[in-house]
Amino acid sequence: MDNFTGGAEVNRESALSSHNSVRDVMSRMWLQRLGRSVDGQVEDHEKFFECGGDSIGAIGLYIDTEERLALVIDAADFLGTLAEGDFGNLVRLAERAGDEATT
Repeated sequence: MDNFTGGAEVNRESALSSHNSVRDVMSRMWLQRLGRSVDGQVEDHEKFFECGGDSIGAIGLYIDTEERLALVIDAADFLGTLAEGDFGNLVRLAERAGDEATT
């Protein structure tokens, strides 16, 4: 069993340790899906498809986000934000989902 399986609360805690934010975790997943070094940082204005992402990568990023951050996000909202918005919009969507999960 890896760090991202098991109970949702355990997943969220392991993915979001004190030195990892939603933005940091999503940045690594985004870069990984684009085949880029995960040591970099994604800027808020970057758009997944303009950076070389494709539909398979977008679906993978959606799955990664739900599993690694233990979030429930509507697939249409996530993929729509990914298609029409930028990284900053996507992070805010994930942060809202996290806030809703804890309230």
